[in-house]
Amino acid sequence: MLAIDVFTGRRLWDRPLIQAAGAGQVGEFVAVQDSIYVAAGRACLVLDAATGEERASYSIPKELKGSLVQVRLWQDYVIGQIGKHVVCLDRHTGEIKWSFTASRPNLSVAVGGGHVYVAELIDSRRGETIKDSGVKTYALAIASGKEVWNAPGGGKVRYSQPHDLLLATTAIYRGKDG
Repeated sequence: MLAIDVFTGRRLWDRPLIQAAGAGQVGEFVAVQDSIYVAAGRACLVLDAATGEERASYSIPKELKGSLVQVRLWQDYVIGQIGKHVVCLDRHTGEIKWSFTASRPNLSVAVGGGHVYVAELIDSRRGETIKDSGVKTYALAIASGKEVWNAPGGGKVRYSQPHDLLLATTAIYRGKDG
């Protein structure tokens, strides 16, 4: 990972993540003013935004197989995807608050408005269609992981906080009630 001053182009810091994570796969990251949260193999690394130094490493429970590939952030929560599992961690302590298991490992995840949205994705390479796949889109309460609503169908999702809308490739849902 590399940080560059946007005004001068000067390199501020760089950091090899694979060696830091102890894993062969580094996924997405989320940057906020003071920290960068990195999906790094079997952990979520927390880096200091100014220096790149590791502040913390939050381990993924052994019973959840695979590597952390997606990471999202909302208020005091970090949401990560590991295979067909979605986990919610306290962003300050790394404590796991809850986990959710979808029916398949290909997921799209969005957060906002007090919810985590998990959409199961079809495998179009194998000729699967939304209609025959049984995929669903779920809204989970971010504080508890309890299901708020679900809808048939799935696709890539994004959340619009000002409008409380979940935008999917297959539909548009009102965030609070689907």
